Amino acid sequence: MSFLIIKPVQCAPKCVFLWGGQALRAVSLSCLMWAGQGVASEYTITAEYTPDPGNPGNTMFINTSTDSGVCVEVPSLCTPDRLRSFLTQFGAVSDVGLIAREAYDNERSGAFFSMDGAFRFVTLTNDATGSTRTLRFALAGYGARYVLSKPVDGTAGHHNLWWGKTDPGGAWWQAPIPCFGGATPGYTNLTFDFFWRAPHQKRSCVKLPVFDIPGPFQYTNVNVAYSLLTPNPVDMDAGTYKGSMMYSVGPGGDIDFGDRTVVNDHALTINFELRVNTSLKVEFPAGSYRAVLQPEQGWQNGMNRGAAAPSLSARHLFKIAGTGYFKAYLNCEYVIGSDCAISTDTDTGPSQVPVDISVSLPASIVQWPGNLPAFKVPLKYGAEQAAVFKMGGLHGAQSATMHYDVKAQHVMEMVRHPGSTYSGLATLIFDVNL
Repeated sequence: MSFLIIKPVQCAPKCVFLWGGQALRAVSLSCLMWAGQGVASEYTITAEYTPDPGNPGNTMFINTSTDSGVCVEVPSLCTPDRLRSFLTQFGAVSDVGLIAREAYDNERSGAFFSMDGAFRFVTLTNDATGSTRTLRFALAGYGARYVLSKPVDGTAGHHNLWWGKTDPGGAWWQAPIPCFGGATPGYTNLTFDFFWRAPHQKRSCVKLPVFDIPGPFQYTNVNVAYSLLTPNPVDMDAGTYKGSMMYSVGPGGDIDFGDRTVVNDHALTINFELRVNTSLKVEFPAGSYRAVLQPEQGWQNGMNRGAAAPSLSARHLFKIAGTGYFKAYLNCEYVIGSDCAISTDTDTGPSQVPVDISVSLPASIVQWPGNLPAFKVPLKYGAEQAAVFKMGGLHGAQSATMHYDVKAQHVMEMVRHPGSTYSGLATLIFDVNL
């Protein structure tokens, strides 16, 4: 009686199936998965900018991504051009191996690599404000580990397997033209790690087998190096900017391993998250904790010969620097309506009058929304009535003014109690957490 048994005999690096007890060539279990639709590999690149008011010339994002791959294993390959790298989730395999004559007639049947290394523009959107910026991104090189099914004798054994399509050198680590550079972080008798720099356009880089290389012939540990050009963060709203882009993987795709191999994933998706932090630095000179309210012409002139009660005022100059948004409001010891107040005790009880507290900021800081000049903007009691401001870019410390005013109509209440001292505590709060 004839029967069919499908049984995996060996899982790595290859599986064979039995048909009535006869071994037939078949793809590995991993190849069965690779032959399917696959799930797109995905990687997120993160960067952060924290402004330093003491160093306004600092306009660079810091790449906070977790590196892996060649730039971790051989940092000297990446440092000069400020490259970063990461391991992908995909690989490729040729179960039948590479046939020398076939590869000589058609380079896509050899050890074929092609990558779109051109810079691409990616739009990033602030998820809170909706504002957009553009960054530039390019794949700059690729590395992997090829895995043989039969061992060779050291590096010489590996080198003897190959010759370049456009160069006579067989050493695998040496990139074939138009790729350039090259390195090997390591090798064994069965494996060889490599990294090649890619040209800035989509062109093929090929090594051809000198002999038939039996299958399965695999690429694992596939990693890519990249170059990232971030926008100028100084004029960006605070918050997180997000965007993404996709490279197709497979024959004819943006990342192409040729026709002889089967790739497990059909796409590489790269996400971007750029964080712009708000910075605020406020400096008051010594003694600014006390504001003495008095007429502009002094008490003697202001109250001379029964003249109408004057208004009272005081000013504090201070320095402010930063970028992004912030809000300002007051906490008060005494409150009248939404204003802070000053108070005194009289024979008939406490007397209180409101103090108008406002702020004038440099031209680079405007009210938000509306972008109106921030001149004598009233500050009120409580965070729910905060005034919101937008800093138009990181600058060094600039001059600003706090204003404290008691209207003449309220001074009339004060002069009814000669000899009294009015006082009160107002706390000014600048908060970058909107």
